[in-house]
Amino acid sequence: MTPTSSSSRTRPVIRLKKSGSSEALNSVSKFWSIPELVARVMAFLPKAPLYRCSLVAKCVSCHALDSLYARQVRLINWFNILVPLSKSKGYMNFTRAPTLDDWDHFQSYAIRAKSIEAHGSDISNLSYASFLSFFTMIPPGQVLFPRLQSLKWVGDSAVTTRLMNMFIHPDLTELNVSAPLSFMSGVFGVAARFSPSLRRLTFSLVEDEAQIQIPSSLQDEFATAAQSFEHLEFLHVPPFFVTHDIAQVLSKKNRLSVIWACNLRSGCTVDEEDDTDLSLPTEFPLLNDLSSDIRSFMNGLATPSLLTLHVDASSSTTAEDLAHCARLIAEKCRRLQALSFSFSNSADVDEESEESDSPVTLQLLKDLVSIPSLLCLEVDDLRPPNINDEDLAELAPLCASLTVLNICLSAAKPGSHVNSPTLKSLIPFAQHCPKLQNIGYYMDASLTPPKLPDGYSPLSSFVLDICGQTKIRDPIVVAAFLMELLAPDADIQVDPLRCYENTDGTGTEALIQPNSVCRTQWNEVHRMLRGFKSIREKYLQRPRVLLTDKTELRPPVALLGFEAVTINESWQAALHR
Repeated sequence: MTPTSSSSRTRPVIRLKKSGSSEALNSVSKFWSIPELVARVMAFLPKAPLYRCSLVAKCVSCHALDSLYARQVRLINWFNILVPLSKSKGYMNFTRAPTLDDWDHFQSYAIRAKSIEAHGSDISNLSYASFLSFFTMIPPGQVLFPRLQSLKWVGDSAVTTRLMNMFIHPDLTELNVSAPLSFMSGVFGVAARFSPSLRRLTFSLVEDEAQIQIPSSLQDEFATAAQSFEHLEFLHVPPFFVTHDIAQVLSKKNRLSVIWACNLRSGCTVDEEDDTDLSLPTEFPLLNDLSSDIRSFMNGLATPSLLTLHVDASSSTTAEDLAHCARLIAEKCRRLQALSFSFSNSADVDEESEESDSPVTLQLLKDLVSIPSLLCLEVDDLRPPNINDEDLAELAPLCASLTVLNICLSAAKPGSHVNSPTLKSLIPFAQHCPKLQNIGYYMDASLTPPKLPDGYSPLSSFVLDICGQTKIRDPIVVAAFLMELLAPDADIQVDPLRCYENTDGTGTEALIQPNSVCRTQWNEVHRMLRGFKSIREKYLQRPRVLLTDKTELRPPVALLGFEAVTINESWQAALHR
């Protein structure tokens, strides 16, 4: 028998199912051949992957470039596309003179631009010769960026501010201008004349708005321009632009849904209701998000359509003015879901005003919580509120529908009134507010908390927001009280979330730095609550134990095996152990 040579041996052949593989390849090919699907994918990619996608096949590259240049691109980078720039003699210059071929290449990208950001410093650093070469290349009557929808312009001089006019065209939908007050004249008129279809309009000043006087001529120019913006949906301007006359003009805008007339806004997200069965008001029919100083708000911005509202008041605002504003809100804004007040100028007041009592009173809070649809309420002041335990006990039953309640979380030091709220004031909120998720207010937690009412069950699971200056003497006593008061899944926050934030979306920094000693002690309370969470959950699953003297002993104490002692003493012993 002759052995078979290796060359003559047959090897097993693994065959792929052609139908399956071809179907998979066909599916992939079909996907990349559908422009709408490719464009949708490109819209979710960050810049670096988009750049790599722009270097592949044309069916992908064109959509990658569209998505890449649809996002905000600095104007100085567009100069680089025409001809590369280099720095010489302190200015940016073209490395060579632009040609018609350079312009055609530039236009192939310019038609994709949808959002551009320009800073006056970039333009100022460009040499006059390069700047002149760029704009002389534009054919007469041609729009530089024909598909441009969003323009952000930061001017630092009269020249750089006026250059914005070169980029405004009828199809522009969003304009954001920031410049010194002295250079703003004429900006509103140009926007109204050449971009009447604007949907989003933002004007801000580089100076401190509290230290300037607005010319009446500029207010008149804005009022005239505002009449032309029939499609306006979003408006963000300094508060002195919202006079009574301008408010009357804006009230006729049937698409206007957001007005921010201060540097703060509501930070709460609310559910928009179905308005099909609701009769819309004749003034501000769709306005649902408003931020304003108290003076502008009183100029006629109150409307039944509001869902979120932030009012910024100065430290000189009297209790009467604040009460009048609260009554106006409660009367007209019946659909309001999130409301916040702030006294943002309190840090700059004189010593006499700083030592005065806060205008935040029980009656003010009762007026605000009377709004039937209100879910989130925050009233913030550097001065402690003029309320005590008895006031909060009266307020708590009225807050049954609230999910968030914050009162003067920025308060720095006691006011002239003697009695500040204590831990005792949390009891009525735990009893009457089942929907409460966050609660926090200025209090004095250094006093020994009282015994809880007989038969009380720790069902409340809200988060306790701690003011940075909340005094505390014994963290163990406080932790023992909170463990009895709250359910195991309850918690505390030493750096609480607020119901309002800056208009750029960043959180508001604390006006007063938290006391380091208080923070350390409250962090210890937080640690104990977290450490006992699992044990407390097991305790609540066991039946309660009655002692011989008919005194009810909480399951935690019974499980740990302590003798018949008071609840607070039992918890202290447990925590020490």
